[in-house]
Amino acid sequence: MKNDTVELIAEKEEEILNHWVEAQLNGNLHREDLADKADLLRESNLFLEEFTKVLSPGNFDVTSEEFIPIKKMIVEITQKRTLLGYTAKETALFIFSLKNTLMFFLKSIYDKKPTLLLTELRTLNELIDELGTITFDTFIADREEIIRRQRKELLEASTPIIKLWDGILGVPIIGTVDSQRSQQIMDKLLNAINDTGFSIAIIDISGVSTLDTLTAQHILKTSAAARLMGATCIISGISPSIAQTIISLDIDLGVTKTKGTMSEAIQMALQIINNKKEHKLGLKHGQDSDIEAGKSIVNHHSKRNL
Repeated sequence: MKNDTVELIAEKEEEILNHWVEAQLNGNLHREDLADKADLLRESNLFLEEFTKVLSPGNFDVTSEEFIPIKKMIVEITQKRTLLGYTAKETALFIFSLKNTLMFFLKSIYDKKPTLLLTELRTLNELIDELGTITFDTFIADREEIIRRQRKELLEASTPIIKLWDGILGVPIIGTVDSQRSQQIMDKLLNAINDTGFSIAIIDISGVSTLDTLTAQHILKTSAAARLMGATCIISGISPSIAQTIISLDIDLGVTKTKGTMSEAIQMALQIINNKKEHKLGLKHGQDSDIEAGKSIVNHHSKRNL
């Protein structure tokens, strides 16, 4: 790029700014419902200042260090405009519209040199195009981040861990179960078992849309992980069709307990809890009997010695 071009842009920066802002206002490129003229002037001024700075060294490689400040500024402007409600196209046009303004001013020094004018404009336009694409990249990246965050929130909401009863956790599963969701279900369930100390978990699959081998394996792995932490796992929601699918796919449920409905699973869980309580009481009663027997033996020997 000719030094005359760089010097012209630097010397007439204020005039270029005013012309550019007016062009945006007259060309319906400014959304008055989202921002006022002062905001447009401020953003345009910031961009033009940084744009003039990167032209001075004569380096037009946007991957170089000199372009870091202006690229960072474009990202910030794009993110702000996205939050305000601007589309990616509207933000890109904000930068692309500078082309016409620069062409207007370059004609004043290259009016009689059309070939040179085209060369200078081509260089400037290519640079502005590369900078303008940053707005699209930023917009897409922000949207993808929003989608990832919303997907994570939906996954968490679709897999609640419910305290059904004292000692009993419920995990109602709705929809499809892939590797990512399976891992999330497992993590949430194991953390809940660890935090609550509950000994029984009921995984209800009545809301699972499709049960294939992979889905069944994910559910069984979750059940196995719960058992490793000392919890009994019951799978409920085994309908006739799901039962036939399990048989046809030759899926081995192993020692996993199953029930047709959630209510049946809760009844089984309560029975398990009651059995454990009775077992503990039986052990305690046996221990008490042993203690009493021991005391009797001691007393008997004491009397004989007397």
